[in-house]
Amino acid sequence: MSGMVNLLARQKDLAAGIGTLDHPAKYLNQDYYVLNKNCLQAGTLFVDNTFPGEPSSLGFNELGPESPKTQGVVWKRPGEICANPQFTSGGMSSTDACQGALPDCWLLAAIASMTTDKNVLLHVVPDGQSFQANYAGVFHFKLWQFGQWVDVVIDDQLPTVKGQLLFEHSPGQNIFWSALLEKAYAKVNGCYECLGGGSLTEAFEDFTGGISEDYSLNDAPQNLFQIICKAFNAGSLLGSFIDFSSPDDNEEKTPQNLIKRHGYSILAAEEINYKNGKEQLLRIRNPWGQVEWNGAWSDNAPEWNDVSPDVQSRLDYKAEDGEFWMSFSDYMKNYTRLEICNLSPDTQASGAVHQWTTAQFEGIWRIGSTAGGCRDYPDTFCMNPQFYFKLLEEDDETNGPVSGCSFVVGLMQKNARRNLILDQDFNTIGFAIFQVPDEYKGLKEINLGPDVLLNQDPIANSSTFVDDREECDRFTLPPGDYVIIPSTQEPNKNGNFILRFFFEKQAVASRMEQPINAEIYEPKITASLIGSHSGQLGVSEDSPISAFKLLQLLNKQIEQRNDIKCSGFRIDICRNMISLLDASWVVISVTVSFYYYDIYGWHSSTLVFATDCQLQSTPIKSRSLRSVCAFSLSIYYIFFTISYELQITLIDEAKLAWYDPRIQVTSDVLHAIVLNFTEESLTLNADRFVGCLFRLELLFKIFTTVDKDKSGTVEMSLGQSLNGTYCKNTGHLKVSCVTRQCKSNDDVGTRRLVF
Repeated sequence: MSGMVNLLARQKDLAAGIGTLDHPAKYLNQDYYVLNKNCLQAGTLFVDNTFPGEPSSLGFNELGPESPKTQGVVWKRPGEICANPQFTSGGMSSTDACQGALPDCWLLAAIASMTTDKNVLLHVVPDGQSFQANYAGVFHFKLWQFGQWVDVVIDDQLPTVKGQLLFEHSPGQNIFWSALLEKAYAKVNGCYECLGGGSLTEAFEDFTGGISEDYSLNDAPQNLFQIICKAFNAGSLLGSFIDFSSPDDNEEKTPQNLIKRHGYSILAAEEINYKNGKEQLLRIRNPWGQVEWNGAWSDNAPEWNDVSPDVQSRLDYKAEDGEFWMSFSDYMKNYTRLEICNLSPDTQASGAVHQWTTAQFEGIWRIGSTAGGCRDYPDTFCMNPQFYFKLLEEDDETNGPVSGCSFVVGLMQKNARRNLILDQDFNTIGFAIFQVPDEYKGLKEINLGPDVLLNQDPIANSSTFVDDREECDRFTLPPGDYVIIPSTQEPNKNGNFILRFFFEKQAVASRMEQPINAEIYEPKITASLIGSHSGQLGVSEDSPISAFKLLQLLNKQIEQRNDIKCSGFRIDICRNMISLLDASWVVISVTVSFYYYDIYGWHSSTLVFATDCQLQSTPIKSRSLRSVCAFSLSIYYIFFTISYELQITLIDEAKLAWYDPRIQVTSDVLHAIVLNFTEESLTLNADRFVGCLFRLELLFKIFTTVDKDKSGTVEMSLGQSLNGTYCKNTGHLKVSCVTRQCKSNDDVGTRRLVF
């Protein structure tokens, strides 16, 4: 349950404003200012035990402890590497970051692009850090990680070989801000080796919290140069790649001195007067800090002779620093992919021309509850999480052949790089967008069912399902109501994801989730009802019963039943029964539910959480969002949410009107039910079903008893939450459907009936 606990903690932090750019969460609970102060007072240099200068921080395979590539590595502080280390020198520049032995050109290219936006740069690299004033060997950086901003603390021990930095470095190896940033990025991703190979947009997003677009230059829109200029006006970060045709081409040079499958930063776009016309130019940087384009408009190309001196000076075209200009037409011929990271409103500079409307949600795919797979699996597709959005305002200008409301959707799976250490592959992810039918417009506390989602084609889809960290796509749709369903390609794949929207104009978005609700009928227990069943179980009307006695009674009765699949009741289930209900009422309710099977001939009480789950009964034909399901004690919604195949038709619901609980839960609660009550095969036998039912009712009653003002929120002490009970007189919660006396010396496992 640690994943769910962490998710709840994250939600609480975000509600309190923690995890935002202005108030980042403390990564691994490390406080930079406290650590720096303590080290200064003690006169020591900080040592980061959470990411130590040891082989495990380097890698696990090619950079693992026994790898030849890590032999001779010594971790040194900057003062041990050079005589006068500097955090920065005259500000941070794109030329400060040069690639080392690690194949992370994508990261270095993103760092170079970030230096062109001082607003972004100061967010990521907090000011006031140096090797002189208040130096204690501790530094920190702010990174966006899967939906929240975190402040990452590191020490300044860096891996070296023969006194030289092994990985990222400045040209003179005396400026260290970018090498320390690379270390912080390695820390949040698990180790340095986890940074090998990636896309520019991944690093762009982690530096800005933005969302990316990816263009193939083979079929790019005709107005791509205008799109690039608009992106720069909005403060976006841009980069580009040259794909390779075979693995042998990786990082091979072209005749024009460009490197295949290598990340380049795009730093500027200019349209200048040239001869009798205009020329569109792009300024591009190789993160190696060297090896530049040698074609038209390169540093010493003759084209510059026909440009005015003031333009030559402004464009600063002659520096040998890995940066170069090239015409847009040559760019289109030589590069294959363009990546644009659109900045979120909180990281955009105040003077940005364009501001996005954004929305962000965290979600979970879990086997047995919400891992339904793509639409190719109609039996389970509707199990996936659903999100509603409403497009309110059309674009000011047409960005393509279709007018409407433009927006970008990004679906990101969490902790993808860190999972490389565990040898876990990416899930293959994507999404589908459906138009909401008129009768459901404006309804957010619902889940669309198969009658809606399987009877219409999606109005839009992700461009592909990808086994990568993120799938991003831009769409233009008419104003209206829509639902988006993110999924893995195949069902029954666990994963955590972030779903983000960047809308060009005004729009709203929300999670589609049925609210938690329970309408629990309080039965009227009569002596005649009790007497009609208690005798056959060997329990008198006024005798006390313990959880252990109840366990014996239930399992004894189960042994006589061949028509019910049951693993045998457990003591924890019986304790929940005792805590919730008076003893005879517990026995009677279970007896009646079993008797109910006999009446209607339900010879299998196994509920299966799988794609082929079936129960021997007549399923409900209409599976709309208004459908309900019921089983045994008329518990509604819960099994519809778990798996919509588990919809049972009650032949005569009225016969159970004396006990009619209706329970509706969210997907978060559903995950807990699947984890706590199902068998390994994702089945729910009779004993587990009864245990689930009583546990849910007990928790509902505890909450509603404490929530006296119906606020939907309760406060409990640690002792109360651990005890799970509270009572005015005894300090324990008395939760019972039947009025009875509560004695202060009552044992939690024994209740005496009082009528």
